[in-house]
Amino acid sequence: MDAQRKDYSVHTIDAALCTYERAGLLGESDSTEIIRRLIRQSEKGIRHLLASYIDMEGPEYVKRLVKSKEIIEIEPQVDFFELDPENINCLPKKVIEMRLSELMTYHSRIECIDGSEVRNVLKSDYAKLICDALDYFDKKVMGGLDDDEIEILNESGIEYIHKSDSADSMEYTPFRGGCISRDDFDYIRNNNISIMDCSRFADGWYTCLPYVDLYELFDIEEVREQYLAIIHQALFARVIHGEHFGNWNDIIGNIPAFLEKYGIEVDWKRLFNITLRFMDLSVIYYPAELKDSISVPPTEIKPEGDC
Repeated sequence: MDAQRKDYSVHTIDAALCTYERAGLLGESDSTEIIRRLIRQSEKGIRHLLASYIDMEGPEYVKRLVKSKEIIEIEPQVDFFELDPENINCLPKKVIEMRLSELMTYHSRIECIDGSEVRNVLKSDYAKLICDALDYFDKKVMGGLDDDEIEILNESGIEYIHKSDSADSMEYTPFRGGCISRDDFDYIRNNNISIMDCSRFADGWYTCLPYVDLYELFDIEEVREQYLAIIHQALFARVIHGEHFGNWNDIIGNIPAFLEKYGIEVDWKRLFNITLRFMDLSVIYYPAELKDSISVPPTEIKPEGDC
């Protein structure tokens, strides 16, 4: 499945599973089990997947996990403090206390905690709980917070240390290093960069088709008319002075998400079948009944055919 116990080819599989759920091709219990087994199989590099999936499903899903007590089962595989604040609000206090205890134990010999580790919980209903713990253990928070979150710390007497970021002081350069980033979105909009020109860029990690929401900058009819050309252009983005192609780490989720987001009519069963074939080749677990539910045999799928 992977090298060095990591598998970045499934980096966005959570987005694919959510898309197929909305198409009625699998259930949330199937998706949860696939992701949990993936995390056990890969061990590292993709531990964000379960938190990301939970955020995509939203508060009602979290409430179902809590009601079924499955929230306790998945606890070792998800950092609950990575969840969006509205999803953290749905968690029982004892779950928050467990994660808080782990955080303080991990940082027991360190004076500062990185702001990214507590940012979301500071925006949640459990802000006072985290502040009380930081105060009790005499911890400082360094970097990663905006003004509102810093104010919450200040009101509780928690010291915040600003972290200097050299990237913030750099003058903006469009498509720095031949790569696209979210910082380029305004430049693209203001300078009428074409949809195909934007699609030929990978991001700073040399990842092809990195931003599904990039195409919100363009007329939706143009996206729908050119979707195949966009995907083909993105798949072969050139990197490192044009000497190499970018990686396909994100396409398993970003292609289905792209097609769904812009209302492009596709045969979702056929696309799902392709994903299952990828999982077969990668020795990734999925429930056997999922394959049985697909009516399109693998031999009928032609790589050169339309989606």
